[in-house]
Amino acid sequence: MRANPKLAPAAMVAQKLGVTISAEGNPPSQVLKIVANQPVTVSRVEYMLSTEATIAGEDVLRQGESVEIPVNVACF
Repeated sequence: MRANPKLAPAAMVAQKLGVTISAEGNPPSQVLKIVANQPVTVSRVEYMLSTEATIAGEDVLRQGESVEIPVNVACF
């Protein structure tokens, strides 16, 4: 008997990634809060103007389904 390659076990079915990103708090203690329906990795934060021009960036390493990253006011 051969396995049917068209059928995937329930554990193998990919779940669509859902992410919410918000800024919480007031400067200078503001944080970026990322909430996802599965673990995510945040490796870099870039600060941009409304024209989408990057003014600064920093490498970060945070992982989880709920991640908080302090806003670096020195980048402004």
